[in-house]
Amino acid sequence: MDERELIGMIGAELGGGFAVDVGALEGYCREAGARGKAVRDVGRGLAVVDGSGFGWVGRESGFADAVKEFAESLGRRVSGAAESVEELGKAVGRSAEGYRRADKGNADKFMGER
Repeated sequence: MDERELIGMIGAELGGGFAVDVGALEGYCREAGARGKAVRDVGRGLAVVDGSGFGWVGRESGFADAVKEFAESLGRRVSGAAESVEELGKAVGRSAEGYRRADKGNADKFMGER
């Protein structure tokens, strides 16, 4: 009998209850990491805008600086979004590991320390 079967048997005896699909959490963790990397790659692919392509009128009107500042801000936001997705994935991964340890500890108590 593996841990999952034991937990299912105990849960059934106790009338159901709370269950966590650790595999689903681990899958989410991996997927979030991959998506965070993809967003970060998109950010790296953004064009660098230095404002020099707008000539004298662009410099004097402030348009060149405004476009440059917007591009820099966009890059920071994309990087921040990637970081948020990656951090969420790591947090879900830590939760999965915590549930796995707790389930194993509880199963060991029922089966006797191995």
